[in-house]
Amino acid sequence: MAEGLCAEQVRLPATQGLILDPVLVVQAVVSGLLFGGVYSLMAIGLTLIFGVMRVVNFAHGDLMVWAMYLAWLGATRFGVDPYVGFVGAAAILFVAGFVIQRQLVDRIVDAPHEMQILLMLGVALVLENTALVAFGPEPQRVRTPLTQAAVWLGPVFVDVGRLVTFLVAIALTAALWLFLYRSDLGRQMRAVADNGYGAHVIGTDVRHVSAVAFAVGAACVGAAGALVAPLLPFQPPTGLQLSVTSFNIVIIGGMGSVLGAFVGGLIALAVVVLLALPLVLSSYLVTVFVLIFFYAYLGQAWNIVGGYAGQLSAGHAAFVGVGAYTAAVLSLSAGLTPWVGMFVGGALAAVLGAFIGFLGFRFGLRGFYFVLLTVAFAEMCRIVANNVEAIGGAVGLYITFTGNPRQFQFQDTRAYYYIALGLMIAATAVAAAIERRRFGVYLSAIREDEGAAEAVGVPTFRYKMLAMIVSSFLTGVGGTFYAFYLFSLQPNTVFGIPLSVEIIIRPIVGGAGTLFGPVVGSFILSPLAELTRLYFAAGGGWAGVHLIVYGVLLVVVVLFFPQGAVPWMKRALGRTRA
Repeated sequence: MAEGLCAEQVRLPATQGLILDPVLVVQAVVSGLLFGGVYSLMAIGLTLIFGVMRVVNFAHGDLMVWAMYLAWLGATRFGVDPYVGFVGAAAILFVAGFVIQRQLVDRIVDAPHEMQILLMLGVALVLENTALVAFGPEPQRVRTPLTQAAVWLGPVFVDVGRLVTFLVAIALTAALWLFLYRSDLGRQMRAVADNGYGAHVIGTDVRHVSAVAFAVGAACVGAAGALVAPLLPFQPPTGLQLSVTSFNIVIIGGMGSVLGAFVGGLIALAVVVLLALPLVLSSYLVTVFVLIFFYAYLGQAWNIVGGYAGQLSAGHAAFVGVGAYTAAVLSLSAGLTPWVGMFVGGALAAVLGAFIGFLGFRFGLRGFYFVLLTVAFAEMCRIVANNVEAIGGAVGLYITFTGNPRQFQFQDTRAYYYIALGLMIAATAVAAAIERRRFGVYLSAIREDEGAAEAVGVPTFRYKMLAMIVSSFLTGVGGTFYAFYLFSLQPNTVFGIPLSVEIIIRPIVGGAGTLFGPVVGSFILSPLAELTRLYFAAGGGWAGVHLIVYGVLLVVVVLFFPQGAVPWMKRALGRTRA
């Protein structure tokens, strides 16, 4: 198998523009990581309340602000350090949450959602403005000796206050995890979250469990508020910003999932780290990350039809090629900026995908036969491109580098890094939106048993066509990045089977049909491919050995993780819960 893109094939312009001190960047990343534990604890409280009662707590951030003020009162009036006083803040918020649930929320649990939202907005307004009346509008901050101490690790210092906050938050998260999965009350909470009516039938006091769940969620945000009070200034309106932050983290991790809330906090931090990395990495390593993001993007696009819908396409290089050639030809011949040309290329790729899908799905081609159909179309595209001189023929197209951002060309490699990162995040967001809607449910049903899905009324042809169109459009958009990152297009490469294979193996290794499978697979395979190439091919005399090693590693992954890395990790976590 010929290899796909590697870092040495890519032009490496020198990093230009604003030069930042790498030590300062590392310092910022370390500080952000240490703050992540608090974000996770804050989000876990919100998702616990939603998971058990299906009530979105719009007063979540305002409860946290009150915990900050409690820590401030304890420190200024009674001399209690907030890293000790967080216990009291959590206890007070526990009682407050229990009362709010019993006296207010319990009355509207079965009411329409808009009434639940209205109630919690009213509670939020009362909490915010009571704090305004009691403490005034001036920002406050808790002073503690720990925030003034630091531990030096070479040129980077670790704020002791942030470190203690992180460790306490992680410990509280672990304690909550044990409570939910090891205690009878925790099991009852999970039962109510899974099926409230069923839990009631077997004798669970759903009303009491819901009140305790709300109280525990409020206690989590109370502890988070007291822990963060020495680190950030706060005032009554801060609650809205904190609520929005909590919602964002929980949405990333999955509403109603405690593990998802924790993972959501880590994902948010991972994005921050990825945004900062180019400021400290060499041009070569930036290029490696560009390839990781780009293949994750293409894998996510394939995952929509090949993973979620189970329609295995081995010809997705055709869509990359159509998008790449369309944007390149429009730029070279008509002067159309690739920022527009990418959508034209995506649209043409979607038309091709719709045609292939119509032929395959209308005539009932499945499994190996559909694979052959997609391979045949990719090969036809390669032959056409090789023989049409207007688009370069067998020689291909070469794009002159001008460094003009309007032409999707940049002097600074980091621009490509951020664009590829944005593409990966955007494709993952599209996949998440599909997964959480009826569209995704129907695709999963088609993948598991298409005949049964048809029997219960799922319009399988329509949804397979939609999956194919969305997948091919996203892949075609990626073709523009391919063309204007490499500045050359050869038909045998851009339409070739090796590129299709490179697109496919990322989601398969990571876990086809899972949201983060293509991303995890790309983070595993892209660096692996580059490392084997560097160690076995770059030195000379070892041509082909790196591909042998790469192939052996692929075989090992398939044998030991047949469903992919993400499902394996989920099963491993499931075993730890038992």
